[in-house]
Order: sequence, then C-alpha cells, then structure tokens
Amino acid sequence: MLAAPSRHYVVDQFTLGLEIGDDGRERGIALRHRERKLSRPAPPAASDIPVLPPMNQWVNVQTLDVKGDGKTDDTAALRAAIDKHRVLFFPSGVYRVTGSLELQRDTVLIGLNPGNTSISLAGGTPAFAGAGEPIGVLVAPKGGKNIVSSIGISPGVDNPRAAGVVWMAGIGSMLDDVSFPGAGGAKYRDAQGPDLWIKDGGGGVFRGNWPHGTISQSGLRVENTSTPGKIYQISVEHHMRVESQFRNVMNWEFYALQTEEENPAGMEAIALEIQNCRDYLYRPGSNTAVIRVVENAPRGYFCAPGTTTAIMAGRTWRPILQSSNLASFSPGEERFLTSEDDGKTYRAKLEKDGKLTTSIFAERGGTSVVSDQAGNVYIAGDQVYIYNRQGKQTGTMEIPERPGSLAFGGPGKQTLFIGARGSIYAIRTAAPGN
Repeated sequence: MLAAPSRHYVVDQFTLGLEIGDDGRERGIALRHRERKLSRPAPPAASDIPVLPPMNQWVNVQTLDVKGDGKTDDTAALRAAIDKHRVLFFPSGVYRVTGSLELQRDTVLIGLNPGNTSISLAGGTPAFAGAGEPIGVLVAPKGGKNIVSSIGISPGVDNPRAAGVVWMAGIGSMLDDVSFPGAGGAKYRDAQGPDLWIKDGGGGVFRGNWPHGTISQSGLRVENTSTPGKIYQISVEHHMRVESQFRNVMNWEFYALQTEEENPAGMEAIALEIQNCRDYLYRPGSNTAVIRVVENAPRGYFCAPGTTTAIMAGRTWRPILQSSNLASFSPGEERFLTSEDDGKTYRAKLEKDGKLTTSIFAERGGTSVVSDQAGNVYIAGDQVYIYNRQGKQTGTMEIPERPGSLAFGGPGKQTLFIGARGSIYAIRTAAPGN
C-alpha cells in the first residue's frame, strides 16, 4: 500500500508490472509512481472517448419486430428502426440482413458483446455480387457523430463487393469493441472488400476493434481523410493480401496497432502499407507489433544423450496440439509443470490415488521446465529463465532462437540441452539435472 501525500493529490505516473529495458532485456517486476499534492479536489480528467447515451434512451430492437434468430431477414425492420430511433440496443442474436444498413448522422448502435451479438450479411446476396466498389454491411454517413459498440459485423461469403463497415463519420464518433469475423475456406479467401473501410473524411475514435476476416482483401483501410482519427488498440489479423492500409491520410494517432500473419491465414500478407500520408503519430510505448510465423519449418524429436527424455526442436514455438517434453511421472513423485496458456509454472504431485495436486511456483509460463539438484528451475519461454527453489528469478539465459523444450543429459547429467526453433543448444551446468 502506498501512503497518500495529502488528502487531495494527482497521480502523474503509475505503472506496475514487468519492466523491459532499452536493450530488450527484462528488468523484473517494477513499481513506478509519481504524485503531487493538491489544495483542493482535482477537476474531472478530460477524455476524448464519447459517452454512451443513458440506458433510458436505449430501444431494444427485439421490441421493434427485429428477430435476431439468424434465419429471418431483418433488413427492413432494422432500417425502419434506424430511421425512427436514435439509440438502438441489440441483445444476443444473429441479425441476418440482405442489404446495407445506412445510419443516420446521430445513430447509436449498442450490442451486448461482439461474441454473441452480430449483424450478418446472408451469403450470395445479389446486391453485393459482381465487380465494383465495396459496399458496407453497415455505413456511417459523412460527418456523422455515430457510435457503434460491442457488435460483430460479418460480410458473409460469396459477396464479392461486401465490406464490413464503411465509416465516413467524423469528429465525436466512435467505433468501439467491434469484431469482424469472416471465414469460408480457401475458395473465399481474399475475395471481398475490407473489414473496416474509413474513407472520404472519416475519423473519430476507434477502440478495441478486431478485424480478422480471412475472406477480406484487407482488415483496415483508411484513405482520403484529414479528419483527426485515433486508434486505441486494434488487432488486424489473418488477411491474405494486406492487413492495414493508409492512403492520403493526415492527422491520425495510433496507440497500439497489431497485425498477425501466419500459415495458412496471411503468411504472405503485407502487414502495413502507407502511401502519401503525413502528420500521423505512433505513440512511444504503444506496443505496436507485427507478428509473422514461418511456414513449414522442420521439426524433430531428439533424446538428450544419456537419457530417455525426448525434446523437440524446430517448427514454430506454438505448443498447440503438440507436446514439447515427455517424461514419466510415478505416484508419489513431484515435478514442475509449466503452462503458456495461463503464464504460470506449478509444483505438481501425483498422489497415490492418481489425483494431481498443484501449487503455483512462479508467475511465468512457457513450453518446458526442468530443474537441477541445486534447486535451480529452468523455464523455456521467449528465453530460458532461471529460478531458485523459492520461486524467485535469479537469471536469464539468452538463446539466439526461441527455445521450445529442455532436458538434462550428457556425462553426469550436467549438460542442459535446449531445443529451439531451428537448432539444439547445449550448456554445461554446475549441478546435475534431476
């Protein structure tokens, strides 16, 4: 607990978590804070995030003859609702449409959440067939102050001219927590318009959105606008040709733009394309990331010399549906287990009745963990991290490639073998492995 400097104060800086140095190395868990005293209560902080209308203004679309059952064509009912009501709430459901939904300049759409509330274009809709400029499933008008929040927008399949959202709304507008799913197998990949197309003066705030439709030509396309725009975290993933595009854009700021290209969805995609843009800003420390996975990297299993423990080397680091280490585990024994999914390493004991009991050893996960007779514990994550028997990190072993699996072997079991993406590394240790 931190002591308050006075009854009224402002926190100018507060961070708590894993700190990464300028050299890319971990510095450990750090708390950084800075406060200053105030003589009176601080005024409310200004925000550029538009506020949702009060709930007493929300109109449930399912009270307006909109079904949301995934079968009924809700196009006409939704268009009538948009024309009549400013604020519409969408409960859980799939709202099937066969035409564009064009918003009024002040329309607000609020869904329960994008995972189970979606507006979905029916496959093979004639209005979206043929060649020509993409047509939005949802269209925000030029200069609007629209808010669209917590809804999934799906362009369906076999709709060559379909785009998820065409956004021309301006300052004061917001697209928030919107998901853009879209998949239909190899036949439909790269066959339709962008998930999110911001154009012709479009701007506003874009927060927490997820364009990830493999059938779309691009995930995010922004073009021909000088209206200020701010992106607060967007994950643009799995597009076959281009993830994100910016053409003739001014006055935009980016706070965390992530792209992800992997096999088979987007392995050869361009992560970021910028043409004729200026006065745009990537904020320092905004965690902008471009992730790419190597296709068909070789993989092999090897036995550490002097042992029967198999370790894996090669292929990608991803442990999904594959085991990085195999070892026997008898009733009464204790071992360390590590999980990349929840980012933790556990002490585990196999009881005589077959029940496995666990306790957290370290707040770090990985794909492999081994220990030596001196009590050191080695965890393979993005590097090999070393902990003492109390669960405190004591060192980091930097490997040229991402490690995937670990095993002790060799004379006296004093060689730590490290299976990495394309190689096997070995290092002698002072204490033999367990």
